[in-house]
Amino acid sequence: MRSTVKFADLVALSKHDRADALQSLFPFGGLMERDGRHMRDADRNKLIRAAFKEAEKAGTIPQSVKVSVRSPHAGSVTVEIQAVPFLIPNPENVRWQEDNPHSVPAYDAPFEAKEWRTDAAQALRDILETIASQWRYDKSDSMTDYFDTNYYLHIRFSLELERAHKEWILSVPRSVTIKPKGIMGKPARVANRRTEVRAEALEEAHAEVCTEVRATVNGPAVVEASAPEVTTGAAALRIESYSEKSIIVKGETLAHKDRIKSAVSGLAPFWHRQAVGWIFPTSRESEARASLADLLCGFDTPPAGPDDGPGNGKPESDGHNSAEESTNAAPPPEVFGNQSKLFAIADRIEARAQGILSRDRLTNTPRRVSIAASVEADAQSQITLARTLRAIGEAQKDGTAGLLAKLSTAKQAELFRSLIRRARYKADSGLSYSEQLDRKGRKASEADLIHIDFPKDDDGHRLRAMGILTTGQLRQAAARFVELSSEAPKADPIKAALRDLVGRKIPGFFRTPADLARRVVDLLDLQPGHSVLEPSAGAGDIADAMAETVGRDGVTVLEINGTLCGLLQAKGYTVAGRDFFDHVGLYDRIGMNPPFEGLADTDHVRRAFGMLKPGGRLVAIMAESPFFRSDRKAEEFRTWLDGVGGTSERLPAGSFQESGTGVATRIVVIDA
Repeated sequence: MRSTVKFADLVALSKHDRADALQSLFPFGGLMERDGRHMRDADRNKLIRAAFKEAEKAGTIPQSVKVSVRSPHAGSVTVEIQAVPFLIPNPENVRWQEDNPHSVPAYDAPFEAKEWRTDAAQALRDILETIASQWRYDKSDSMTDYFDTNYYLHIRFSLELERAHKEWILSVPRSVTIKPKGIMGKPARVANRRTEVRAEALEEAHAEVCTEVRATVNGPAVVEASAPEVTTGAAALRIESYSEKSIIVKGETLAHKDRIKSAVSGLAPFWHRQAVGWIFPTSRESEARASLADLLCGFDTPPAGPDDGPGNGKPESDGHNSAEESTNAAPPPEVFGNQSKLFAIADRIEARAQGILSRDRLTNTPRRVSIAASVEADAQSQITLARTLRAIGEAQKDGTAGLLAKLSTAKQAELFRSLIRRARYKADSGLSYSEQLDRKGRKASEADLIHIDFPKDDDGHRLRAMGILTTGQLRQAAARFVELSSEAPKADPIKAALRDLVGRKIPGFFRTPADLARRVVDLLDLQPGHSVLEPSAGAGDIADAMAETVGRDGVTVLEINGTLCGLLQAKGYTVAGRDFFDHVGLYDRIGMNPPFEGLADTDHVRRAFGMLKPGGRLVAIMAESPFFRSDRKAEEFRTWLDGVGGTSERLPAGSFQESGTGVATRIVVIDA
């Protein structure tokens, strides 16, 4: 037995009574045995969609509700509500949270503001969940963490839809009392349009906030407003310029849509259907006007029919004169359909990705480096997706998008990226590993795209909704997608090289902390024009501090380790040599942090002193051991340092703690 209960009656019931009524109509697991306990996700989703359509015909689900049913993971079903003829958020709750951002509605809000969703929104969610659960079985036991079910079910409202409703509520003046059930009684006709209708088509629909003024004995009048009701009266047909080489026929409404279509069908195949209208070459404007002569002459409003009357797009008089107060607030187009714009989606995706890239992350361990690299790679991929969506949007505007003309969501673009990525993998599967690495990240070619096959699961349903019905059409659309795809942003080579050093053991290498590098430069008394050397440059921390005064070209760097040489070159330095003891030259200033093992720092400092010009200065970070050890080499160094007039200062304990060593250090200053 199928439902004969109307949606409005279910909304009026209490939560528990509604649950009982729904279970009697759609029992949990009631169709599981009939249709099979175990079935493919795509087959089950098809049955759920059919059940939703049947309930819509019976009036249990409002006709203007739009939902998608998909399985993002095996053994799961996600039902996303994309359009509704009523408000989702409770207006009182939205306004209260706006005024009390740091309070909890469940505890602090007044009774009318405690619930986040309206009764109609909650009832719709309960209905969809109950219908979609008819093929489930669940033998799970939460007490023992035992899970046994054939699929998990998630019912959710589109985030964009909820956000649009909230923004509309906040745009209505506080003096207006919003009635969320106002448009539930007579659903807007515009919600019955196909999902590919875009924002321009919805410009014909305008929303009016019906007002009713009640006089009060003392105080101002109270204005009560119902939620917006969309009207779709017939608009004048227009022929406008669309691009340099094309025109567009606009002004489609539900009432005369079929008449326009039949009028232009004789011009096929030279006309192209877009969401906003029909596009023709400029050379065929005269033919288009001749075919649409009747409509252009003013006969664009069809005669009255059974659809005329309340809710047919003709505004009804509210019985008030113009002196009475009224409020007009246009709801966002998302209230009545999933009318996402590619440019807005792209801006939102890129802004979120740029925010991720700008965050500081700890990268002091190999695991944290791996996590940070993965997060940033995903963000770069999202930036690429956003730029691709903009390119597709521009192509749709110009009429050159081809089979991508109906692509309207990021999920559809992600589907194409996934199909193309899998096609590249299939094409490269017969190559050696080194050849696969060489081809990684390349743009897909025609030879790759022949490996694309039309999917049979929910992805196939998503493609058919775009008008792509065959494998050949899919490959053509994928080829156009590749043409419009943006190149992936190149990773920062300096950041990649620095992260590559984390966890790597390089003999004698410990990075100089930034504050200590700044201290070296301050002691050098560096001036523009000085010739500067860092003989054991490492990661270039001291060189970077010196370059702030003399520029990178003014700093000569030497480094023996090949990995560190690559990092220095990525930073823009020219490595003058590998072995410090083979280098020849004289410099005004030398700043250094030499290796400490085996008193090697004493040899480096004495060698560097011999490369100073008269009046030059050397500042070096050294280990504490040469200043207290009693072996011959240490004693000779101390004697030499005193002889050249050098001074030393012991650095605080833990100065190199962030670099991974607790060695005690000194800073040495020698003037030539």
